[in-house]
Amino acid sequence: MPEQPHDNPFADPDRVRAVGEHLLRVHGDLRRELATALSGVDDVIARLATEPAGPGEAAQGRSLAQHCLTVCDALEQHHSGEDGALGPLERLFPQLGPAVERIRAEHRTVAADLARVRELAASLDDDGVDAERVRDELATLTAGIERHFAYEERELLPAMGVTVP
Repeated sequence: MPEQPHDNPFADPDRVRAVGEHLLRVHGDLRRELATALSGVDDVIARLATEPAGPGEAAQGRSLAQHCLTVCDALEQHHSGEDGALGPLERLFPQLGPAVERIRAEHRTVAADLARVRELAASLDDDGVDAERVRDELATLTAGIERHFAYEERELLPAMGVTVP
């Protein structure tokens, strides 16, 4: 039975383009939030290198941890939404099959990275937390996300009618 327009949320080319433009905006927002989280961890590390930990460090650690956890939640929600859209997108653009398969695999890899960052971020306000390790895991996550976003944008956006920046 042929697919009916209502069976695929991407049957309308204008909607496909709008979804692609939204994807690009969300990627930009997430990139900025990851950069802010990394900068925050860098600030804590730099301060701890020159000053002994004071009473405000625990509060700052909790605030930074909350920011990291919020970014992790946003990334997870973003990928969950993408996963739901990939099937209809692939049906509309069958040539994207290999890219969609890779994107799904990368989402699983990112989920594992997010779990490690969450675990470490939850301990940011604990005594003895290794801020350098938090930074390393967050940097690994950020680099992986950048590669992933760049791949998605390069592979998906042209098919969606969106110019890759």
